Amino acid sequence: MHQVECIIKWDSRPIFGKFRLSDRFLLEQVAGPEGEFTFAYLGIEDDVRFFQEASSTIQLFLLTSALSNDVIATHYNVIGTDLPKLEDLGIHRVAYNTGYETLKVLGSMPISLNPLPSIKERFLELNEDRQKILESYLGLALRYYYFAIQSYLREPKRIDEMIIDLSISAEALFSTGANFKKNLKNRLSYFLTNNDSDRIEINKIIGDFYDYRGAIVHGRRKKKKISLNEIFLTKNYIQKAIDKALTLKLFLKEELIERSGGISV
Repeated sequence: MHQVECIIKWDSRPIFGKFRLSDRFLLEQVAGPEGEFTFAYLGIEDDVRFFQEASSTIQLFLLTSALSNDVIATHYNVIGTDLPKLEDLGIHRVAYNTGYETLKVLGSMPISLNPLPSIKERFLELNEDRQKILESYLGLALRYYYFAIQSYLREPKRIDEMIIDLSISAEALFSTGANFKKNLKNRLSYFLTNNDSDRIEINKIIGDFYDYRGAIVHGRRKKKKISLNEIFLTKNYIQKAIDKALTLKLFLKEELIERSGGISV
């Protein structure tokens, strides 16, 4: 068995001290001479592909964090070492192994400071189908949703990049063939609700969003206007669509298109 550890950098740091996602996945916040870090420890049995196994697990965790709570983090410095038994996970740290102590957290934290309990539940559900998700169109949609949130949280905020990333995420879900804009907004609205008036509203918001996206791409941005509220409504629609497709385990895009009415114009 191996212990694979890496450092996680949060864009907006939660506060949790130590947090166990499962018996094979532990997070630890530490502080020392060079500042604060979050370490992720994974216990992996696969002798041949243990780095790949750990990397895909971390990747799904970070994508789930973005999807569930708009929490963005990146990871780096992946290191592997032998692990005598699973119970020893996280006891011996390879990187920064001296001068760093676990952050002390007194009492429970509100979800705004520690969203990990809600992320944990969703991550464990999705992790059962990790490879299917990451290797499918859903993995692509998740990655570009993540990039979109990351673009917004950066300083200065990169709204245009956020819009492009959201559009790619939506297209990964619903776009096929010609007339992609009309098909996309029809399918997205059909997939999210059975209410006709809600479908009309979603259609309009997605249409306006894509008009602005086209203006960015083709250099006509000054001729189009869009509000931050419209951008975030679009973000929320895409977020709900990804989450629903994951819940329904629609790992083939054809299955999602069929659930979206199979609409094609």
